[in-house]
Amino acid sequence: MQTDFREGFIIYRNGKKEPAYVCVHSGPALENPVSRDNNSETVASLCWMKTGGTLIISTLPRKRAFGIDFNRGIPPKPEALAGFKYFISKSNRKFLHEYRKKYAWTAKDNEDYDTRLKIYNRFWKEVKKNFFVLLIHTALTRLRFVPSIMDISSFDDKIISKEEFIKIINSVNSDYSDFFKKIENEYKTFVLLEEERAIINTFRIYNKFGLEKIDIDFLDKMKMGLNLVKKYCGPSVYNDLQKKFTQKKFIRAVKLTLEKMPAPKITYEHIFRGERSYGPKRELKEILGKNRVIVQFEPVYFMSFWYPNETSQIITDIINRVLEKIAK
Repeated sequence: MQTDFREGFIIYRNGKKEPAYVCVHSGPALENPVSRDNNSETVASLCWMKTGGTLIISTLPRKRAFGIDFNRGIPPKPEALAGFKYFISKSNRKFLHEYRKKYAWTAKDNEDYDTRLKIYNRFWKEVKKNFFVLLIHTALTRLRFVPSIMDISSFDDKIISKEEFIKIINSVNSDYSDFFKKIENEYKTFVLLEEERAIINTFRIYNKFGLEKIDIDFLDKMKMGLNLVKKYCGPSVYNDLQKKFTQKKFIRAVKLTLEKMPAPKITYEHIFRGERSYGPKRELKEILGKNRVIVQFEPVYFMSFWYPNETSQIITDIINRVLEKIAK
């Protein structure tokens, strides 16, 4: 094994170059415990140990004032400098919400900006050297994500089509159906606890709770969960929540929705379709369609924390079947 410590990230090599497991959000969680992809590096390292290859992990926080979000794009310098004060003061939440969607960092001055830009470019330069790039994330185990236990997206369908990928996922779902059924109750309990945590966090920030009272970044995620309430519980429960959105009524609706939902499974672009992956899309654009494969894996935190070995085995099973398909 070879270890290469770089500013802002670490590269591990094990026996062979491919595949390359990349963790863009594996750095420290400053201020907020969910401001990183918890245990993504754990899962990626287990995959890497099973298959060999390259492991590239970020060692920076993704918080824009403190580090770099490698999954977002390069910010224009004037905007990065102007936005720094808002990330420090946590004011102008609409600006923060829109900025986080697109850009990888802010900077206090020109020197700070240039330093982060160099780290960002060096990180993606290393990633671009590889044929099979696997971006490993961790998704929050929230209602909006169920019944997915791992969501997968691909940046390009020239090497392997979406239809072929879905066939592989369906096959792996079948192989692991007993395991998914076994952990179903644990998974749904974890979803409920995460929704309760989100409510506590909302009260902590806003000191109030309600659809008309919380900012857009919280509201977007909450509304996606409400769509599932409508789907599984019917319009009456959904409309009742819309009329009077309270903590008690919301948790009751979450419980009812989880009771009606099927067992968890692996999904393809259920929630994550790479729309905000401006970093990898821009930086890996030149290698797309050139006999390269780039795939994103989003296992939920419940899996990454409680079942990292099983999660890594599922990912490597998918990888092996993709490689078999490519080789034909």
